[in-house]
Formats: sequence, C-alpha cells, structure tokens
Amino acid sequence: MKISSTSKRLSEIMKENNYRQVDILNICEPYCKKFNIKLNKNDLSQYVNGKVEPGQEKLSILSLALNVSEVWLMGYDVPKSRNSIISTPHANISDEILYAINILANASGYDFSFFANHFQIIYNDCIIKLSPKEVDDLAKSSIEQIEFVMKSIITNRLKDNKFPIQLDLNLENGELNAAHSLDNATSEEKANDENIMNDENF
Repeated sequence: MKISSTSKRLSEIMKENNYRQVDILNICEPYCKKFNIKLNKNDLSQYVNGKVEPGQEKLSILSLALNVSEVWLMGYDVPKSRNSIISTPHANISDEILYAINILANASGYDFSFFANHFQIIYNDCIIKLSPKEVDDLAKSSIEQIEFVMKSIITNRLKDNKFPIQLDLNLENGELNAAHSLDNATSEEKANDENIMNDENF
C-alpha cells in the first residue's frame, strides 16, 4: 500500500542525514557514471518538490546511492533497507530463503533486489529482470548446492574418522546412526564410535 511519495521520502532522507540536494547529486554521481544515467540538478529539484516522479532508471540510481529500497522510495509501506526482500505474488518461496539468496548474491558481487514487481540482478553495467521461473530456479539450485556441500562435508568427516559409511550414514532419510546403536556393529566399530564421540574436535 502506498502511504507516502518519493518527494516526502527524499525530504525524510535529507532531514535525517542533513543532506542538501547537491549532496545527493554528489552521492549519485558514481552510480550515474557506472550505469550511464543522467541525473541533473533540475531532475532532483522536481523530485524533491513533488512536481515529477522519477522513472525506473533514475529511481534505481537514487535507491542505490541512498542505500534504500526502490519500493520504499516510491512511497510504499515496505521496509526501508535495500537488503529487505518482500513477498511477491509470482514466487512460492519464503522470505527467509530470498533473504539468504540476497546475502549470498551480495557476497558474490551481485545485487539481487526487488523492483516494480520483479526481482532483478544488477551486475557491472547490467540490470537484468528475472522471470518467475528464473527466481524459482535460483532458489532451487541454491538449496541443492548447499545440500550437496553439507553432504560432502559429512561424508568426508565420517571417512576421516573411519566410520562404516554404509552403516552409519543414511543421507536420503537425513539420519545419522551411531555404530553402537546398530545391531550388526562389531565390537571394534562400537569402540571406534565411543572414541569419536568423546573427541572434542568432532
């Protein structure tokens, strides 16, 4: 729901940070050069005074430079932070998963964000809108990759500690069985199990 306007949100930011319009222009300058977008004094003056609403490209520049959500800057009742991911009608993915992808994307040098009812990736000079299927694929592949790495770590640790893999590891069911709980475990396997369980490094 829209509860404010870009004009009021810009005025709020200026008041909070003691910015003048020239300060905002200076902050925006590196982003304007990076994405080849022109944002001049007249443009910003009209946005602040509420005479004109910024288009998508200039709105993105302002949100990047001021480190706020594009949707919040438009006046909608959403979190102010750029790192906040809000639910979308086209994605059956929890906010927690989307937030995790956002953090991982930023760590990889990508800006994964939500704008104008679409998720988008910003990288170098490109702004790429994602389709619902691409968002679903991104979430699915991220989960599968983490699951694969987790299983690899568990398998390698068990091998290092000489666990009987075929008996102790049931990854399909998500179960990890200790040797002493298995009816067919040998006395040597049970002893090895006790040693590992008492090992603080495991």
